Amino acid sequence: MSDYLKSKNLSDKAKEANENSSPATQLLQSGVGDSVKREAYPGRINSVAEKVYSGYNNSHIILGKDRIDDVWTGYGGTGYPESGMIHLVAGHFGAGLGLYSEDPNNPVSANPNFMLDSSYIYMSQTADIDDYLSLADGTIGKSIKKSAIAIKADDVRVIGERGIKLVTRRYNEDSKREKHINFKGIDLIAGNNDKELQPMLKGDNTILAIRKLIELFELTLDAIMEIVYHQADVNESYANHQHMSSVASSPTQPLDDDVLVRGMAANYVFTQFTNTKLDGIRKDLFNFKETYLEKSGDTYIASRFNNTN
Repeated sequence: MSDYLKSKNLSDKAKEANENSSPATQLLQSGVGDSVKREAYPGRINSVAEKVYSGYNNSHIILGKDRIDDVWTGYGGTGYPESGMIHLVAGHFGAGLGLYSEDPNNPVSANPNFMLDSSYIYMSQTADIDDYLSLADGTIGKSIKKSAIAIKADDVRVIGERGIKLVTRRYNEDSKREKHINFKGIDLIAGNNDKELQPMLKGDNTILAIRKLIELFELTLDAIMEIVYHQADVNESYANHQHMSSVASSPTQPLDDDVLVRGMAANYVFTQFTNTKLDGIRKDLFNFKETYLEKSGDTYIASRFNNTN
């Protein structure tokens, strides 16, 4: 029998029964062609308040009351009213499946487990959903005794062919008819770690702030240029300066040729070199604006599609 017809989760007794069955039966029980695969998985411990629709390969739809583990947990376990729940599960007790390598005709049963169940959508009329899932508080804080929806899987994809909106507070009261004047925003928390959570930047405002900084920088460059030209005039005047001698009121000798040459050379370097440098900075600022602050730029810093308030 080929390896794909074997199940590592079956007990020795179940494997023996499988191997002794006919090839046709083995094929039907292999899962090939979307047939029902003979595999081990735990049954779900249900409460009397739950209506459960179960598939053949560890998938369930549960209609009941808020519950996260055994029948005494959640608001359903305390007898709290208004605690209706819908739970869609694919892969009940997935990560702990190795604990249940028994005959699938007589499976061991387990309670729902928000940590181990492979994937689910959980909807509850009343729940402490952040505590159920051990989620960081973030800036929004914990959801206590509120209606909630949780989606969990190894990888989650949300696709909107025309767009996706994440919206908070449409009304000024929640499902419990409680007023909430100070509504909350949206936290994106990677790794369930909120220690370095910071506010998002607004693209337009960020661009405006950077433009203002560039304007201040350009004003600074203009001021430096003014200083350079004025200082150049002073240097030239000093190099050619003569003053009247106390002897017969005659002018003193001008500076010797060597001093004049060196002074003029220094003045040329001072003005031309500085002017070239400042022009280069101006060009760099222009390129910076075109590259990062204009929508046509290759590395425009704001998103062309996504917005936040």
